[in-house]
Amino acid sequence: MYQAKAAVTVPAEIGEVWTYISDYQNFDRFMSHIQRVEMIGDRTSQWQLGGPLGIPVTWKAVTTVMDPARELAWQSIEGDIKTHGSILLEPDGGGTRVSVDLEYAPPGGVVGEAFAKIFANPQKMLEDDLNNLAHIVAGWPHEPAQPEGEASQKSSTPNPLESELVEKSNEP
Repeated sequence: MYQAKAAVTVPAEIGEVWTYISDYQNFDRFMSHIQRVEMIGDRTSQWQLGGPLGIPVTWKAVTTVMDPARELAWQSIEGDIKTHGSILLEPDGGGTRVSVDLEYAPPGGVVGEAFAKIFANPQKMLEDDLNNLAHIVAGWPHEPAQPEGEASQKSSTPNPLESELVEKSNEP
């Protein structure tokens, strides 16, 4: 079983980060080996990893913890790889600390041997993926904090998460 733990602080509020992180379909944007994630049920997702020798590695996972703006956890339930992990979000200064803990067991046979060579350093891969996430979040438009009572000036570049967050905050 391979294991990796890493963390990064990203320059965004927890709510923004949660909205992005809790959508598994965003994982292929910052995780270099993930090709696709598709939700196939309320808590079940189908994952595809770019495997060795051009052979995709697939598995289904179930979300085991969904604690909004705090923790997300999953565990594979079938497929080519056994994996489980979690993401924990915590306020950190003016940003959010994203901590990831994951474990996986590669497939067996010839594909498993090739997989083990390509994914021999899961720690470095996870750190690189979290740095990719930080880079993406840093590119989001951010409004500077304004003193209470002052009208905020909207950025001319819309935040892709802003409309959803505004809609939620305006709900009764």
